[in-house]
Amino acid sequence: MFALACGASWFLYLHRYTWNVIAPYLEQDYGLSKTELGGIYSFFTPTYGLGQIPSGILCDWIGPHFFLGLIIVLWSLLVPLYGVSGGRTGLVAVRLAFGAAQAGTYPALSNVTATWFPLKTRTIVQGWVATFFGRSGGAMSSILLGTILIGYFEMEWQWALVVMGAMGVVFGVVFLLLFRNSPEVDSRVNEAERALIAEGSPPPDPSAPPVLPLRTAVRNRSMLFFVIQQIMSAGADAVYVLFMGDYFLNAKGFEVTKAGLLISLPLWGGAIGGILGGYINALMIQKTGSRRWGRSLGGFTGKFMPGG
Repeated sequence: MFALACGASWFLYLHRYTWNVIAPYLEQDYGLSKTELGGIYSFFTPTYGLGQIPSGILCDWIGPHFFLGLIIVLWSLLVPLYGVSGGRTGLVAVRLAFGAAQAGTYPALSNVTATWFPLKTRTIVQGWVATFFGRSGGAMSSILLGTILIGYFEMEWQWALVVMGAMGVVFGVVFLLLFRNSPEVDSRVNEAERALIAEGSPPPDPSAPPVLPLRTAVRNRSMLFFVIQQIMSAGADAVYVLFMGDYFLNAKGFEVTKAGLLISLPLWGGAIGGILGGYINALMIQKTGSRRWGRSLGGFTGKFMPGG
């Protein structure tokens, strides 16, 4: 389950960061200005940010097994559409759909972490799943798409996107075949393992509804701050994704083979930092005795340092 969760996070960023490499090609082939290209890219953000709560509720309703498997296949099928969108209107439609398809991934993976891992290890697991494998997927995006497929194999960028999308579809099918919603419904898990996973977790509340009502979710202060954080993080990502590929390919004139490697470097730093952050976060919770302060202080420090 850990490997499948890591794979979902890896493909999330592998596909999201394809824009870094294809943006100069979109500009050239569709006759777009940099301003138009930036505007088109930004259409990902509203559907991604606003889709967090509805997609989380949908995940609660159908379970992470089918929810994650289906959205992985869906967004993977959207990736090649950049190459056949035909221009501005088509690209906007793809960006809106892509943001909506990816919106529920981390809410669902949070569900997976809470269901499949003991309480004391969840922050560390999140560090591996959400940050290390997410950022390493983003780092590998420019390497696989730019350095290997377009550069080494000399594929047209449209066909390279087909290969990237096909990889995600295959993984989505594997996810659907192997993943299970919880240890209780997985015959491969024995009673000792179920007891270990449940260790330290509060007993389930029998009065709690099986699906979180939308009204309750939108009134929850922590959830609202989480949505805002997601929107702001997507904005920070936009700065990186919009300019790095164009900077190395156009401003500096690097060949796509070398540019793919250079684009990946900041993301490798983020992947390593995410792992360290997960262990530091767990230590802070242990030292402070408060999950709220241990996690919020770690998150604040991580966001504040780049801005400083």
